[in-house]
Amino acid sequence: MRVFIGIGIVVTSILIFGWWGLLSLIIALPFIGWADRHKGPFPTNQNRTSNYETADKLTSEIPTAFRNIQDLLVDIEKNSLTSDDLHVQLHMLRGTLRYEKYGDSRITDQKMLLEVIRKFSSSFPNWQREYAIIIEAIHKEF
Repeated sequence: MRVFIGIGIVVTSILIFGWWGLLSLIIALPFIGWADRHKGPFPTNQNRTSNYETADKLTSEIPTAFRNIQDLLVDIEKNSLTSDDLHVQLHMLRGTLRYEKYGDSRITDQKMLLEVIRKFSSSFPNWQREYAIIIEAIHKEF
């Protein structure tokens, strides 16, 4: 409803004042009372927001592996990885996690990688397609 009121105010202002009516946007948004006007007029899914507190904890625990996971996600998103490159990066991530002494040394590589991806995905839930690709590759490789 707020969107229609805002559009109505702007359209009316443009009809009356010409293009100067666009200045009514400055007045319309606060007048309507949008507390979250920086997010725009469209509803967003609030369940998929980054949790920087858990990300900071994970960064302090495994700084190099954290960066490796970020790079891996971006490479998958850009489709710049072959399956061989993905397996190489997963083995590098495994080595980095072992070097940074992540988790219990007795757990399997597969469990360790799945656990760290789960923790990372709880901090940054917007990469679901990429996580699915990584998890599938972990199950195939380890």
